Amino acid sequence: MNTDKDCLPCGRLPRMDGMHVNQSLRLLFFGMVALSGCGERIAEDQARVCFSAEFDATEDPQLQADEALVLFAMASAGCHTEDLAVSCQVERDGDTLFVTTETTWRRTEPLALSCEAVLMMTTTSCETDEPLAAGAYTVVYGDEELDIEIPSDAGDLPCLEGIQ
Repeated sequence: MNTDKDCLPCGRLPRMDGMHVNQSLRLLFFGMVALSGCGERIAEDQARVCFSAEFDATEDPQLQADEALVLFAMASAGCHTEDLAVSCQVERDGDTLFVTTETTWRRTEPLALSCEAVLMMTTTSCETDEPLAAGAYTVVYGDEELDIEIPSDAGDLPCLEGIQ
């Protein structure tokens, strides 16, 4: 259990009987506690997804033709979080690649107005089931679409943020 006086154990609400706390702040705080209570959490298509490519020290990383496209998914969490995990999947439909992620974690205490930030990060990779031939592809992830060429310089490709 967290002993930080600014963080609350699950199921406990702060006593707010002082004149220094106005009504709107009370409503905001109780709304935050209700939305950020304890327990298991799942977020779909909210991890950061970046392209991976083979490279050597003398060249820029390249997405190669006739190889599987490999992506890395990264998720992070902070205060009062345990069991952070992320999974990633790529499905192909013609020249469109649909990427999905699922991030899971367990919140051990409700979010408080302040607490010591502890950053946790986890990563995983996923790849197409089959090698991709040279050509143009559209990568769809969350609310984003990105057109890519294979082969191409992977260093020029942005990471995708999914649904924000």
